[in-house]
Amino acid sequence: MGADVFVRRASGLVRTISPLDLLFYSFCNPGILYAFLYLPWTVQLYPDVYMPSAAIAALFLIPIAMLYVLFSVAMPRSGGEYIYTSRSLSPAWGYLTSWTLSIIGMSWSGTCTAWLWWWGINNLFRIQGIYTNDSSLINLAATLDGQIYTVVFGTIILAIIYFIMWRGTKASMWTMWIGVAFGTLGMLALGIAAATSGGPAAFATNWQSMTGTTVNEIIDAAKSTGWSIGAFTAVGTLIGSTYVALNTLGSTYAANIAGEVKEVRRAQMIAQPGSLMLFALYWFVVYGASYAAFGGDFLTSIARLQFAGDPLYANTIGQYGGATFPIMNFMMVYLPINRILPYLATLGFIGATFGSVLGMSFGPVRNMFAWAFDRVIPPFFSRVDRRGSPWAAILLGGIISEIFLILFVFGYLSYIAYSILGWFAAWIIFSIAGIVFPFRRKDIFEKSPSLTKAKAGPVPVITILGIISLVVSAFFVYAMLYPAIPPLGTLSPLYIYVVLIMMGISFVIYYVSYAYHKSKGVQMALQFKEIPPD
Repeated sequence: MGADVFVRRASGLVRTISPLDLLFYSFCNPGILYAFLYLPWTVQLYPDVYMPSAAIAALFLIPIAMLYVLFSVAMPRSGGEYIYTSRSLSPAWGYLTSWTLSIIGMSWSGTCTAWLWWWGINNLFRIQGIYTNDSSLINLAATLDGQIYTVVFGTIILAIIYFIMWRGTKASMWTMWIGVAFGTLGMLALGIAAATSGGPAAFATNWQSMTGTTVNEIIDAAKSTGWSIGAFTAVGTLIGSTYVALNTLGSTYAANIAGEVKEVRRAQMIAQPGSLMLFALYWFVVYGASYAAFGGDFLTSIARLQFAGDPLYANTIGQYGGATFPIMNFMMVYLPINRILPYLATLGFIGATFGSVLGMSFGPVRNMFAWAFDRVIPPFFSRVDRRGSPWAAILLGGIISEIFLILFVFGYLSYIAYSILGWFAAWIIFSIAGIVFPFRRKDIFEKSPSLTKAKAGPVPVITILGIISLVVSAFFVYAMLYPAIPPLGTLSPLYIYVVLIMMGISFVIYYVSYAYHKSKGVQMALQFKEIPPD
């Protein structure tokens, strides 16, 4: 059957990724130092969140990670949830799940390339300009933040990233190692800054000398907008942990590249829960150091003023123009510390983000390869070269990432602002696949390794994990909508419609492909009765 249904009898991918490679991929991929900017974003939306405590939310996703582990051990092929859900539920729902997670990942690869340029590379000029009182460097950074420059240099960055990906898994995994090293550098730089800065009192003195504005003025201005200051609550922290959870999305792409992983069981057991533990540790340091250096009330207030477009923000941080943002590696210039530290933190952000952009593309590219191998998209995209690199899918991925870069820079990506809801909606479907897998696909379940077949009494562990994952995913859907639901905010139906349309496109693609291949005498339904060849 394989020769008639699948594109060929072997995938052509080569298993070269070690367990430690996979851990660093899972850790680097979602962006180790996006915590630098997720902090001000989170406190804008959830003012009563206490971010150092919220860091533990990374561990909430361990049940979902373990569901991926058990599935990847049972079906160790590239494609991840596409393979698992299409074989457990139905091909159309499997494709919808994979399409959603892949398109969102590719959209972030384009978006985060702009972040790398604005808040990484350009911040080096901005920091140097502030320290040397050189307005020409500050103006240069503001100019380079412009749309055309961002697209041009962002395209160059993406070209380098996709060239590395084309070079193969070894080059890609080396990039992950380097990304983790840079992420660690940035985290340590912020931690050392907090330990040597003298705390919020010393920061307040330095802030006033540099801006002519007091910390209390910032806090009072935020209060005047109706903002609640200092009201950190347990419930607010739980709901506000959403952005911590979002910052882990993509770590499960470790399962999507399983067709190129050696010792799949050991590697997935190390990478999936291990990366979440590293996230919790690193982000506890980042958030804890930020609060220790600046004070939680100030961080909440300055984020509120930036969000509200307040003149006081415009006359302090905003005076540096362009894409200036209260991201932590930039905010460090206001601390009385060794001046090398903000540069090190920014270099850490650059390196970690570069690895993240590659990682967020790497998994979806393997998904597209799996779709092509099942003929859901043209089989052309399943082609590999002599080194086992899926060059055709890489080419398609590069085009998609470039499109998203352009859409984001020119402001059109705002219409899929709630697309991340699609991620958790897709995980709800994936969780249901985990619940029913032992019963609907008993043939595959019974042939699976003992880890996948484990039971708690009469109930398969994978079913229990599916139920827990369903609850966790549903909670984060609610938590993401919480700030936008009246009376806190207004949720435009347009954003939800765009997400639904984005997800619905997958059904169109699948059924058009199904009808086309049926007209050619290829019964696509047959391939979903078995695991693709290795």
